[in-house]
Order: sequence, then C-alpha cells, then structure tokens
Amino acid sequence: MNTTQNPLNEFSGCHAGIMANFQSLAELPDHLHNADKTQQTAQKLYEFFHKVVLAHHAEEEEELFDAVRNPVKADPVDIRNAIAQASALTQEHRHLENLWYQIEPAIKKLAKGKLANLDIAIVHELSSAYLAHAQFEENTFLPLAAKVLEGSGLAALGLSLHIRHHHSLPYAYI
Repeated sequence: MNTTQNPLNEFSGCHAGIMANFQSLAELPDHLHNADKTQQTAQKLYEFFHKVVLAHHAEEEEELFDAVRNPVKADPVDIRNAIAQASALTQEHRHLENLWYQIEPAIKKLAKGKLANLDIAIVHELSSAYLAHAQFEENTFLPLAAKVLEGSGLAALGLSLHIRHHHSLPYAYI
C-alpha cells in the first residue's frame, strides 16, 4: 500500500484543518473589537465544529480505534499500547467537546453578530488542549496504529472508511 492509499493519511489530513481552525479560535479574543471579523470567524468555527470535528471524533472512535483494538496480527505490547492510547484519546474527545459546549452559546451569539461574554480562559484551554491532542495523535498514535494495522489491517480500515464515506453504494445481488 503506497502512502497515497494509506487510510491513516485521511486522519492526518483532517488534523491539519482542525489545528488551523483551533488556532483561529485561539486568536478570536484578539479580534473581538472587529465585529465583522468576529462574526465571520465565529460562524466558521461553529460550522466547523459541528460538521467536521464531531464527525472526525466519531470516525476515529468507530473506525480507527476499533481497528487497533482488533488487529489481524501485531505485537501484543503494541496492541496493548494502542488500546490504552485509543481509550485515553476517546476520553480526551469528550473533554474537548465539553469545553466547546461551555463556550458554544457565546460562539453562537457572536456568529449572529450579537455581543457575548466569551470565556477567554476556556477558549485558550480548548485551543491549547486540542492542539496538543492532535499533535499526540500525529506524532505518537498514528505511527503506532500504522504498525499495529500493517498490511491487511490498513486495507480493512481503508475499505471501512470508503464505505462510510460513500453512503449511496449500489445494492448488489449475490
């Protein structure tokens, strides 16, 4: 399997966009004096979180993390490490989502051009925590997942992702 066909690249590619958007979130407090920029940024962040981040978390948990929990064959130590990391990352997803939901009412108001009391401490906590989360996935978890899923495990993950992304596959007769 070449690198362009590696299904782990889909997760890695998504992380780049997620990190850029969370960097925008971190910079949002600096732009609160500019109503137009604040509104545009808040709209973009709200849509991005609901359309991309939540779907990304679900895809990681339902496809990638499940795949590393049930590899075809791999070193037992690597499997244990991958399972422990997947569990910790799932807990981090819930924590990050909880932080978002704490600022979401203010983000929604800002997205509508209204004044809002945005908790800047939570904005910075969420931004830095998400950047650290994505960097851990990139630098530690994805390389371990590649090792655990090497070969047929990566092919199975790729097929699973393909089916997930193509809802309107034709029915086949057997």
